[in-house]
Amino acid sequence: MAVEFESNKSTDGTVELTPLIDVIFQLLVFFMLSSSFLYPSLDLILPELDETDPQTTPPMLVVNLDADGATFVNSEPVEMARLTEVLRSLLPEVEDRAVFLRADRRSEYATVLEIMRRSSAAGALQFHFLYEEAGDGL
Repeated sequence: MAVEFESNKSTDGTVELTPLIDVIFQLLVFFMLSSSFLYPSLDLILPELDETDPQTTPPMLVVNLDADGATFVNSEPVEMARLTEVLRSLLPEVEDRAVFLRADRRSEYATVLEIMRRSSAAGALQFHFLYEEAGDGL
């Protein structure tokens, strides 16, 4: 004689969501409590910034060289013979005594070197080249 047992398990494939909701709720409570300790409540009086004050940025000294060999210092035309004199007068106002060069790609290499030489003679301690990112490579 064979005895058959009935199973109490349901075979419809449902998932019990109550334990998942409990875990999510515990995580939520944990993160809420731990985030309140990141910035503890301190009684601080923060300074206010007057929006009417202009924000000062340190001046940049940019030497521009166009394709024809014309030289400009911060968009003012300067002859190559006067470049050292002009840079010497402007460099003390510049942070790190840095000179930035923007040169047209068609400008002569010798002219770029001459600008670098005159910048060093004027007292420049740093020399930076400004360029644009190539969209499709070189």
